Amino acid sequence: MGKLVAVLGDFAGVQIGAGASAIQVFDSWVGALSPEDYVRYVQPYSRALIERIRATGAPSYSLWYWRGRIFRELHAAGGDVIGVDWRINIDQAWMDIGYRSAIQGNLDPAALFAPLPELRTKVWTCCGARALDLGIS
Repeated sequence: MGKLVAVLGDFAGVQIGAGASAIQVFDSWVGALSPEDYVRYVQPYSRALIERIRATGAPSYSLWYWRGRIFRELHAAGGDVIGVDWRINIDQAWMDIGYRSAIQGNLDPAALFAPLPELRTKVWTCCGARALDLGIS
């Protein structure tokens, strides 16, 4: 894992040097772990990688995941933005992290196959209405 952090940290630096404005740390299997296993086996390395990215001055999108039971632990790894999928209650996710990071996602990808009016409604329900609730226009 230490080698992965070193290689990915260097690669992130190269990507930022080539013009990337943000780096996303993506772990598609992290949701298969228990909170205890994530904290013990993965979180220290995720945190180390995110710290290396942060040292470049670029924001980091923290672990994209598919199970909500380790959301607090993912947030503790330190990403600037936390990804949530459509199976996570976004309001609960916000509460779980104490509103301390940005959250992205939460739209069911199957909605992309819906007729455009329905897709607009789903996007508005997911994002637009929340933006108004938060005073964002």
